[in-house]
Amino acid sequence: METESKQPHTSSLRGRQILERRKEIEQGLVDMLKEMGSDFTLDHVRNAIFHEEDNDDMMKVVAMFDRGGDASELSNVLELVTDAWNYFPHKILGGISPAEKVLEYKNEDGKTKKIRAKHGKLSKKQIDLLWSGGGNGPYSQANLIKQIRILDDSVSRVFLVVEVEINPATFELVNENRYIDEFKNDIMIHQLLDAAEYRGPEFGYVASTFEKEYASDDVLAEAELFLKYAQECIVVMHKFIMDNLKI
Repeated sequence: METESKQPHTSSLRGRQILERRKEIEQGLVDMLKEMGSDFTLDHVRNAIFHEEDNDDMMKVVAMFDRGGDASELSNVLELVTDAWNYFPHKILGGISPAEKVLEYKNEDGKTKKIRAKHGKLSKKQIDLLWSGGGNGPYSQANLIKQIRILDDSVSRVFLVVEVEINPATFELVNENRYIDEFKNDIMIHQLLDAAEYRGPEFGYVASTFEKEYASDDVLAEAELFLKYAQECIVVMHKFIMDNLKI
């Protein structure tokens, strides 16, 4: 009986912690918008996140703070926006935040139980598609692409695109375990998993994480920062596979 009575108390406490963290993020957003002299408000940020449909919507929020600052300033913006993305309500989640969604899963039996993949339990296809450990699958990689768009017989516009290719077996195993401790609060990895499309055994799963017209060096700095984040996500995913499969 005592164990059962503690569960709702713990859940309620975590729910309050999420709300308190949301208030801290809201104040941080207000302060940063004011510091940067932005015409946007906290409500603009809330609405953009609530009605998000794809990764481009996150870029719209980042753009609310953009004043052509250096890369370190952009890094602070991205960190705060990512926190907001994780703790603010989303329409597609039924009006709750990803953090609250994770808490829902945690309260369901087995949803956050750590699942340790074992080499013997993988299908032959998964083993074959690993980049190592006996597999011949493609490597994961993060690409920064200069995309030149041609209209008729001349260059129309130039874009910078960050594209991520994820080893197929790695993607599938991480996706199956996305709510364990390693990944449950990593919104960047969750966005990668949601956005990626399977492009066959040669490329694995591919996701575009950044796309913007190359109008200035500020765009290049922004793209390189997204490239860094993509690289870090891949490293975390690969480490999970290596630790669990001992490859």
